[in-house]
Amino acid sequence: FRSVQSASQDEHYYAMVKMSRSAFIKDTMVRLRMIDDRLNNRVALASKVSRLQHYLALNEIKPDIVEATALVLLLQAASPAFDSNKYLAIYQKHQAMMNEMLFQMKFRVEADPRMTVIAEIVIKLLGSEKLSASLSGTGRADAVIAITGNAQNSIIFSEYSTQLRIKIQVSDETGRKINTEDHVVAGSSLTNFDSSKNTAVTLLENELESEGAFAILGLQKPL
Repeated sequence: FRSVQSASQDEHYYAMVKMSRSAFIKDTMVRLRMIDDRLNNRVALASKVSRLQHYLALNEIKPDIVEATALVLLLQAASPAFDSNKYLAIYQKHQAMMNEMLFQMKFRVEADPRMTVIAEIVIKLLGSEKLSASLSGTGRADAVIAITGNAQNSIIFSEYSTQLRIKIQVSDETGRKINTEDHVVAGSSLTNFDSSKNTAVTLLENELESEGAFAILGLQKPL
């Protein structure tokens, strides 16, 4: 391109440039094809790994879709012969699939009997977001939420105290880790350890509710 006219005002500088339409179309097409190939290859490769990886890839390509769509609209305005639908239809398909896929996935929660109450809290949280989760050690699942941990009892200054150490690990169906987080809470009681444990569980439930189901899974909450 070449500069045709320029002007400045305050701290701003303005320039009018002239460029070849054919050169603009060619350069823009090169950029579009590069981004289009990148995002479509990312989705195609992830879809062969697992359903959860496929979903994560659809989330990751959102900035690329925004950029590619802008280039498509530029080309549409610059060249009447350009087939914008060839690209936009695919991007809309990716977006629709991402919006539907998460709520079609099945999450299996695995926990030993001591952690059953924690597992039930997690299942309740996922259910509140319309995500399908069940407590089971068998059956097909798109992702597994493994809950491990322990409860440590002690008496401090004549008070019964229970400390819960919990690990929540999310993996896809192939065993690839998606997210891992640790939680430590402590509850106390003047009467017994059962009461102090119940207090600790309530504190953990409040903590998980504040964090949210999607954060626990290591996922972004859909808009």
